[in-house]
Amino acid sequence: MFSKVDDRYAEYALQLFEKFGLQLLIVAPLDAKARVTEPYVGCYLHTVKNEKSRTSEVISMTATEYAGAMTGKSGGTAMAARQTKAKAIQSANPKKPK
Repeated sequence: MFSKVDDRYAEYALQLFEKFGLQLLIVAPLDAKARVTEPYVGCYLHTVKNEKSRTSEVISMTATEYAGAMTGKSGGTAMAARQTKAKAIQSANPKKPK
């Protein structure tokens, strides 16, 4: 939905969803267009696929933990464990050069 909508309208829609107390499941790649949803995200579920073992793992992080992991800031041992998992996310989603 948000990939085809101007950011201003997407933001308005997200504000309405929040106002009505609706819970959304947003399935999107971590690209620039998905950034409009970040202020409304409470939890990230990220799937990491291991090609070698042909297994997948779902990593759950709060929005705060995810932001800290992506910036390299830690907040304790639980956070450190999640940061290790976040490194898997970073390696699975390398930043593309501009």
